[in-house]
Amino acid sequence: DRCVDFLHRFTACSRVGGDYCSIQRVSKTEVGIFLCDVQGVGVRSALGTALIRGIVQEITPLGLEPGAYLSRMNELLFPLVNRGEVLIHITACYLVLDTAARTVRFSNAGHALPILFREGGGALRLCEGRAHCSPPLASHPGTVYPSAECQAEPGDAVVLFTDGLFNAENAVGDPYGTKRLFDSAHSFSGEPLEDIFDGLEGDALSFAKNGAFTDDVCLIGFRLRPS
Repeated sequence: DRCVDFLHRFTACSRVGGDYCSIQRVSKTEVGIFLCDVQGVGVRSALGTALIRGIVQEITPLGLEPGAYLSRMNELLFPLVNRGEVLIHITACYLVLDTAARTVRFSNAGHALPILFREGGGALRLCEGRAHCSPPLASHPGTVYPSAECQAEPGDAVVLFTDGLFNAENAVGDPYGTKRLFDSAHSFSGEPLEDIFDGLEGDALSFAKNGAFTDDVCLIGFRLRPS
């Protein structure tokens, strides 16, 4: 009887990494989806991820308001990662899906905008023209992250992703890039989430040298079931 499908997929390039995602119910009709990318691989990025996981648990009461959620995360994270000369680059985004109102509230901290797949209408950047790309987390103290809102109709899907998906390079060092990613995305509008994930990853891997990603890739998304 559910009205929405969720899916996530993680492709690791090392034993420990810096991609982290979570899906949590924040009210009877709303769900919060968080995705972050701690730059690099190995112990350092994994440490950043561990700090964020702890903060996610602490700021759960702010889960209904994406801007307040990221602002508070930034406030708590800044003193933890800015010690001495060791800096950690962290991008993140957080959205709240309201299944009753069919709205998506969204805030972004230096992260690539998610893709909104319209039923029969191609693909576009989520809240395009309304979503602000604010600084990455823990880069500036006191940053206030704004929220944007857009509609999500039955049949629509939204996919969040980390930069490993579009940073793949070909044999001559050209990056796959977000333009090629969005050109690819248009082909999968209206498809089930698993097919969207397969298509996005497959096109990127076809471009990449040796057919392999060189950074961790995390995909997380939802699709509202047709009425």
